[in-house]
Parts: sequence; C-alpha cells; structure tokens
Amino acid sequence: MVSLLEQFLKEEADPHVRGLILGAVHEHENRSDEAQRKFEFNRFEVTLDFIGGIAVIEDVLDPAFSGEVRLQLGEFVRRLSQESSEGTRVKNPGSGLAK
Repeated sequence: MVSLLEQFLKEEADPHVRGLILGAVHEHENRSDEAQRKFEFNRFEVTLDFIGGIAVIEDVLDPAFSGEVRLQLGEFVRRLSQESSEGTRVKNPGSGLAK
C-alpha cells in the first residue's frame, strides 16, 4: 500500500506546489515571526508547523485519522527537495500564494 506521503508526492506535488512549500520554509528561515503556514491544494492540505518542527499532510477526501500523516519538517523538506531534483527543477520557490 502506498503511504499518504507517497501519494502526495506523486499526485499533488508538482513543481509549482513544491516551490510554494519550499519557498515558505525558506521565507521562515529568514523571518521567524510566523508560527504556521497552511496550504490547500486539490486533494491534500499541508500545514507547516514551524514552532513544532512538524509538517502535517491531510487527505481532505479521507477525514479519518488514516487520512493524515505527520513528519518532521526537515524530513518533509528533504523528500520534496529530493523528488524535485529527480524530476523538473523547482523554479522561483518564493512565488505563489498560501492560505
């Protein structure tokens, strides 16, 4: 069975989505006043908890606990960066809007 993280990376995390998330992490490194950033995509919602150092990926189509995964923010960034370097390079990671 494919994990929720793998589903997100395969189905939702195109170069634009990766750029938004990695850009938010980069912005936070330069400005530490933001505690949390939330992104709403087609199937998944991603919450970056900068204070707790956690990324939460939620499958909005599966409201049960099984539709959520929590992982260390650093691991999530590593996976996003790893996947983007294997495919198309992320361009302009700071562009776009987040909720």
